[in-house]
Amino acid sequence: MIRDALLLSRTDEVDAAVATRTLNAERNAQASVDARLLADQIRPLAINVNDLDRRARRGEPVTLAETVPELVELLSQIRRLLGDRTVGR
Repeated sequence: MIRDALLLSRTDEVDAAVATRTLNAERNAQASVDARLLADQIRPLAINVNDLDRRARRGEPVTLAETVPELVELLSQIRRLLGDRTVGR
């Protein structure tokens, strides 16, 4: 009887550990999916911005909206929310 109780207790501990690992794995997988979705949105923007910069440096006419300062501030806020890996550089 004591042995059965001990075995049941250990089984519960193993089940709890497995459930925790599964939950952590699911969270990590979802974080990866979310990060990739963000990257899918940001990469084309970065390419467009770099292209505008390249054209402007070559002396080609480039027109930017008057809202650029607001966009820069918004992107700065997003970088702070996500954790900016360039901060330590």
